[in-house]
Amino acid sequence: MRGLVLQYYYVLRLVIRSSSHLRRNVTRCKHCGIYFITDPRNIGRTDLSCPFGCREASRREGQKKRSKEYYQSAEGKIKKKHLNRQRSLNDNSDDCSEVTSCEQDRFQIGELEVSSETVSYLMTLARLIESRFVSEDEILEMLLKKVRQHSMVKQKRIDYTLLYLTGGSP
Repeated sequence: MRGLVLQYYYVLRLVIRSSSHLRRNVTRCKHCGIYFITDPRNIGRTDLSCPFGCREASRREGQKKRSKEYYQSAEGKIKKKHLNRQRSLNDNSDDCSEVTSCEQDRFQIGELEVSSETVSYLMTLARLIESRFVSEDEILEMLLKKVRQHSMVKQKRIDYTLLYLTGGSP
């Protein structure tokens, strides 16, 4: 995990050095403290969550809090009683037609699973760096290429050649 964070900060520094206008877009996550590039409309805000999981966790926490407050009110108690009564009458608990947002908002790219928030963040980053609109399809295509890319084998040239000539895969 630490290695990934170091790689992330290395790339972030490279992006900021090459696109100095993005320096003011860097902000810190209020939950985990990681630095990330935000949309220009959010410059100066200190209440932002990073798109690497904190934003989703914060949203879920808010949903739970609102739901708890609602169902503790008089109106909510009546509705909850009605919902429980309906559930016991139907008794179709194994038929779950609803899919949670966590399961819906994921992209499968080869063996990699990426959240829609990460794809959205990458779209924003690409738009800011390249100064043009970047579609979701372009981001997914870029990620697919990155997943397919093989790492370079660290071998001497002669060993690589011999392996190739004998029919082994490098």
